[in-house]
Parts: sequence; structure tokens; C-alpha cells
Amino acid sequence: MKSVKLRKAMMVPAILFALLAAVSNAPAAEEPGDGEVCHGIGWPDCIGAFEMFGTDISYEMKGLPTLAVVEKFKDPSKTRVVTWQSLEMEGKTEAGDVMTMTLDTSRESSGTVLSVGNKEFPATATMRFFLRIEIGGLKLVSDRPAVVQGIIHSVPPADGDVLTLIGDPVEFHQEGEPDLKVGTLKESKVSFKQPAKSR
Repeated sequence: MKSVKLRKAMMVPAILFALLAAVSNAPAAEEPGDGEVCHGIGWPDCIGAFEMFGTDISYEMKGLPTLAVVEKFKDPSKTRVVTWQSLEMEGKTEAGDVMTMTLDTSRESSGTVLSVGNKEFPATATMRFFLRIEIGGLKLVSDRPAVVQGIIHSVPPADGDVLTLIGDPVEFHQEGEPDLKVGTLKESKVSFKQPAKSR
């Protein structure tokens, strides 16, 4: 009986050692897929106009560092795909109401970067954001993305780079109630700044 207990007692450290050895020999956590790189976009500021229940509302928002996965540059003629992982902005309307803007995680926000000339930069950035807007206690989403476009000079975008809403205004409805149209994103301009100590 003692020998059985002794063998069990000896097996526990042996199993722990085997597990530790397996962990120490396991490959390091992998980076994003081949040819991709994660990056933050610094501090985006956003101004724009949102129509809500027939009334135009102007807004200003500041963003937290956000995250996207971008294909690595290989050739100026090749479009680079962007996949957005996080975007958070908060501010106020002209009436003083708090307004937040994040990604609608039920849909994929993406984009592209395409060089303008024979070098990596400048490049045309076209981003397609499925947004979730909270304003006045309402949580709003859209069935089509807000498309913003502009010229960028680096990844992440450089100081002074600007992306502007293009195409038709984007209609938003109450989350979970697709037939209840609440507002329309009519204008949006996102400008980029490098992180500042004062923020």
C-alpha cells in the first residue's frame, strides 16, 4: 500500500515537470498572419454633423488609441487590406449631450491603403466603419458602413492626415430595432495627431 502511495506521490512532480517542459518548448505566441502588422493610430479627433429626428446636431469628439491590422507593404501597385479591431471616440454635441462612437462588433470594419506614386507613401486610405453611436440614451447602429477617405503619409497616419466621410449620408437605427430610423451621419472628418503628454 505504501509503495502505491509513494508511486502516486512521485508521479505528480513528474507530470508537472513534463507540463513545464512542454510549455517552455512551445513556440512563442504568433504575430498577426504573414504580411500583417498591428498598429495604433495615435489620437484621432473627429468633428461632424449628425441629423437626429430631423434636427442637425454638430459634434466634436476625441479618440483613444485604436487598433487595426494592416498588410505589410510589398509593392506600390498592391492594395493593402486593413482590418479594424477597436475604435473609441467620445465627445459632446453642440447642445452639451455626451456622444460616443465605437465599432459595431457584430460586423467587420475594414479598409484599404493604396500608394499614390511609386513609393509606399503618400497613400490613399479608404476605411469602412460599421459604427455604434450612443447619444441621448439611445444606442444606434447602421446597416451599411460609414466610408471615410483621405491621403495618409505613414502607418499609423501622420500628424495632420485627415479622413473625410464620402458618399451618401449613413442612416442609423435603434440597436435591435432595424425599422426604427433615428438619425443620419451627414458629415465626419477625422484628423490624426501623435500622442501628447497633456492627454
